[in-house]
Amino acid sequence: LQLLASLAPGSKQATVKEMAASPVEVYVRQAGSVRGVALRSQARTLANVDANEIEVVTKATGLNFRDVVNILGQDPTGQVRPLGLECAGVVRAAGSDVRHLSHGMPCFGIGLGCLRSWVRCDAHLQVRMPRVVGFDEACTLPILWPTVSLAMAELGCGRHGGSLLVHSASGGTGQVAVEFARLAGIGILASAGQPKKHLFLQRLGVRARASSRDPKAFAHGGNVLTTTGRLDGVLAASLAGDFTPTSLALLKEGARFLEIGKNKVWSQIRMDAAGPAGRFRLVAADYMPKAWWAAKLESLASALGRGLVSPLPLTLFDCSERDLVNAFSALRMGDNIGRFVVLLPSVPEVAIARHVAQPGGFMGERGMGAVVLASLGVNVPRASSRSLIVSLTETSSNAVTEVPSSRWHVGVVRPDASGVEQRTRYGGFLSGADLFDNAR
Repeated sequence: LQLLASLAPGSKQATVKEMAASPVEVYVRQAGSVRGVALRSQARTLANVDANEIEVVTKATGLNFRDVVNILGQDPTGQVRPLGLECAGVVRAAGSDVRHLSHGMPCFGIGLGCLRSWVRCDAHLQVRMPRVVGFDEACTLPILWPTVSLAMAELGCGRHGGSLLVHSASGGTGQVAVEFARLAGIGILASAGQPKKHLFLQRLGVRARASSRDPKAFAHGGNVLTTTGRLDGVLAASLAGDFTPTSLALLKEGARFLEIGKNKVWSQIRMDAAGPAGRFRLVAADYMPKAWWAAKLESLASALGRGLVSPLPLTLFDCSERDLVNAFSALRMGDNIGRFVVLLPSVPEVAIARHVAQPGGFMGERGMGAVVLASLGVNVPRASSRSLIVSLTETSSNAVTEVPSSRWHVGVVRPDASGVEQRTRYGGFLSGADLFDNAR
């Protein structure tokens, strides 16, 4: 018996309505406003995939600011492109030349136009999803982590420490950059806007902070925080207004200014006119070859699986027009900490329980790392008899309870033999689990 139940209290359960849902896609009905996004049915007819393609049943899609620019009709290409770039889901079909993924495997990565129930992806841009993350968590990093990795390689200051200014550090790009900088032993100066974002960064241990809303306040804060020496680098994403010249003024000789964004950024000529030539770099990971992306995504999956990298904080949205408008509006205003993720409705062709992806691992609505594994016997969480098991599964009841405080320290469990400690207040426990002798 495979009993699937989410460990997170209040997490989304697949309802009968959702399981019977038709495939949908999000599209731009009218460009120019975030209210121009809408839902429509997605065609079910799918031809055979190409040799190096896979077809993914999308479970979650991460929203990007590029989607907002696209919806507003401000895409640099002048076109309105399909929405969605980062996704996680289950492989429905794989091409003849695809070796690392096959039918039924959980995967994550990049899929152009993936804000839909299923999407075709270049197999080079999708990798197997680690068991320790959920679908929602997996789609917070596929673009940001490789891009920031490329930027940090451009900086080169990781070889000898140094200092780095990270603009809008509470956003997705900023948080990944802060994590990279810490691993490299680089000192961090961060900018942020709202007080809640400064508080968030303070809790992350980033003490040197300046304003990202007021250029004058940033200039004052930056000068105060760099009294001991100027910076080795600046990392920004579509930096606006007077923040660019002020940031340039904080750099030491030979330092680098790295721009990850593409919207309203300074040109190379303007940058060279504002300071020593060669210090400005426009980091464009989208121009890197597929082999580079494949290697970076495999490295990311490995790091996630070993606990070396953590998914970003996220806010979940349903795939409804109301939620989508709210999400894109908040993203446009810069009101997010971490990532915004949309959960796609389940479709009958890919009922969750049919996809047992790895030996010893079972996948639920929130991914491999958030399920309860039941044995072949009759003693399962909240069901110690066959009749109770049938009742539990038929009613889709939650088998999650708090960690038995009489046996373990509340909130501490070891999920596998790796010895990596994971903290949670909830889990699925067999009857009498607090009486087991863990020394035998």
